[in-house]
Amino acid sequence: MTPFGLTELRLMGEDAPLMTRQSGIGERVIREEAARELIYMMSKVIETGTGRRAKLPDREAAGKTGTTQAARDAWFLGFTADYVAGVWMGYD
Repeated sequence: MTPFGLTELRLMGEDAPLMTRQSGIGERVIREEAARELIYMMSKVIETGTGRRAKLPDREAAGKTGTTQAARDAWFLGFTADYVAGVWMGYD
């Protein structure tokens, strides 16, 4: 499966999209070793860090938590081999 964060990006009121799903660069942007190291660090967030509540009993997961100044906003982004999920709580 090829992941995409969006399928189309266009300015309001414009007919032509600035970017479409097919216009991605289609090449690796990070070394495989660096990607493995990042996934390892993000798995530790769920195993022993601030994302422990996102631990799943039947599969490996990795993620990242964060807050803004004075904890006005909090977020979590996580993934498994099959899914990606994000949660944001805060004030506009």
